[in-house]
Amino acid sequence: CSEEQIGGMVNELVWEAAVLSRHPFGNFVIKHLLEHGSTDCRSEIIRRLLPTVSLLAMHRTASHIVQQALTFGSSEDLRALILKLLESQSPNSFEDIACSRYGSFVVEQLAGICSIFLNLADLVETMKQRLFASLPILEDSQFGQRVAQRFGLRESRSNEKWP
Repeated sequence: CSEEQIGGMVNELVWEAAVLSRHPFGNFVIKHLLEHGSTDCRSEIIRRLLPTVSLLAMHRTASHIVQQALTFGSSEDLRALILKLLESQSPNSFEDIACSRYGSFVVEQLAGICSIFLNLADLVETMKQRLFASLPILEDSQFGQRVAQRFGLRESRSNEKWP
């Protein structure tokens, strides 16, 4: 295949990133593009995921794509993903994602990634506040308990106010 043919094929794959993310085999292609693709390719994939990122974060295979996007995206991409997750509404709210089987891994990963990017400190604080306000809900879920632990919220509960 020529570079032009491969480029055209990659463009088609990127265009269908959200659908392929949920596919049992297609998700591996999107993972590969996120890991090995150009910065522009990664950003375009993330842009395609944004409208449904809260649903994807809770999906069995697509949640792995969201995690890859968080791992390999630029700080601007991370900011966009986090903002979209924070603004999502029930039944796919940030708290719902944190309490779901697959979404909990995405939210746990946010705790680690955000500590690396100093320009995301404001979003880390917002996430912690939202999760702390929902601590009783998190503690009722085995997956939410892991998220609360990862964000250090279980220790804060004894204070009964946000530190």
